[in-house]
Amino acid sequence: MTSIETISPEELAHLKEQAAEAERLRSELELMKSAYSEIETKYEKCKETLREQKTEKFSVQEKLDLASVIIDNSPVVLFRREAGEEARLVYVSENVKKFGYTVDEFLNGTITYREIVHPDDMQEMVEGVRKNNFEGSDEYTQVYRIITKSGDIRWIEDQTSVIRDENGKRVFHQGILYDTTETTLARDALQVSLNRIESEKRKADALNTKLLTSIRYAQMIQHSILPDSNLVKNCLPESFFIWNPRDIVGGDIFYIDAVDDGLIVCLMDCTGHGVPGAFMSMIASSLIRRIIREEDKQAPEDILAHLNAAVKTTLRQDTQEALSDDGLDAAVCRIRYSKRVLEFAGAGMPLILKDDRNVRLIKGDRQSIGYKRSRIDYEYTRKWFSIENGMRFYMFSDGYTDQLGGQKCVMFGKKRLLQLLSDIGKQPFDLQKKELLRAFDDYRGENEVQDDVTFIGFGMDGICS
Repeated sequence: MTSIETISPEELAHLKEQAAEAERLRSELELMKSAYSEIETKYEKCKETLREQKTEKFSVQEKLDLASVIIDNSPVVLFRREAGEEARLVYVSENVKKFGYTVDEFLNGTITYREIVHPDDMQEMVEGVRKNNFEGSDEYTQVYRIITKSGDIRWIEDQTSVIRDENGKRVFHQGILYDTTETTLARDALQVSLNRIESEKRKADALNTKLLTSIRYAQMIQHSILPDSNLVKNCLPESFFIWNPRDIVGGDIFYIDAVDDGLIVCLMDCTGHGVPGAFMSMIASSLIRRIIREEDKQAPEDILAHLNAAVKTTLRQDTQEALSDDGLDAAVCRIRYSKRVLEFAGAGMPLILKDDRNVRLIKGDRQSIGYKRSRIDYEYTRKWFSIENGMRFYMFSDGYTDQLGGQKCVMFGKKRLLQLLSDIGKQPFDLQKKELLRAFDDYRGENEVQDDVTFIGFGMDGICS
């Protein structure tokens, strides 16, 4: 081993140079390591970027492919054409083949778009484009027809947008062509149907007007056979009469006639309502007038018996060959002044009597009048009541009591009517009439009127005293 004392100055200087060189080399090695690590990091980043770009490239392509599939299977054809007069197509989607043409035929000039526009629509389409150019609009829609390669005619909705250059000059028109043939044909067919319906409606309205005119004239005739108001006032000063056909005319009718020492009041509810009911009411009114005036029948039970036979024979319902089976319910009251008696007979229709003690429902016979099932020789029952001061008598058709209403939508009913008359029976007759109508309407609510409604109320304090 050589001691430091034996190293010469030259050897010591050489050793220092070697140490310095080693340190420099070590520093360079560290720098090279750092540079290599940085290069390696950048390399990995480059690889990652390349992978992302590749993935993005595939994603964009997939989206383009998907859009192409959607367009090719849609009713919409995409286009771009030059803005000049020739309007040469520079792009059209592949699904133009639905019209029988190929993309190449349009792009290489074999055929122009204007050549497939229907001749009858060409001028209007061109004028529409020119008008749009003049107005400076960048969007417009036109509807016209084109002719397919096979000769079929298709309706097209052309939705166009204008593409301009940096100077604002029109360079392209692009947009979509939407095949609206089925919709247009359906709309046209619908319009034809609507026109036909409107025409039929006008005819129906005209016919309805004629019918209403006839029915209103019939109403005037039916109203004219009701008792004269002056007769009613003279014979029954204390009374009210409600006559409300469900339709313009109806099957209810009432009759009043002065007879020897008295007065006859009849109420008849004929089969049906409206025009059929009105016919029956005219027949019944004519027959009962004849029975009372010409045949001189005044007893209520006799009037009903003769009316029953007359309706059956008039309508030939006493034979097997009868086509109809119509009739009526009726109530007849005869007031005998000198005896202060009211006689009553009913055919399927009751009488209500109110006195100071109570309100009573006086039932008539269950046998209705005139139907096939009605016995032609049936004898009706007469009931009579001594007239006392304050007595009130009421006759009504079942249109009042059969009316549906209330919370449970059930019939008004006779029990509710008796209670109502018990509450209002002492009031003047004009107020009773108002209360009966109000109660009927309140109970009915929004329900339709079921039937004709007729109601008669009278007292005899002034005429049988």
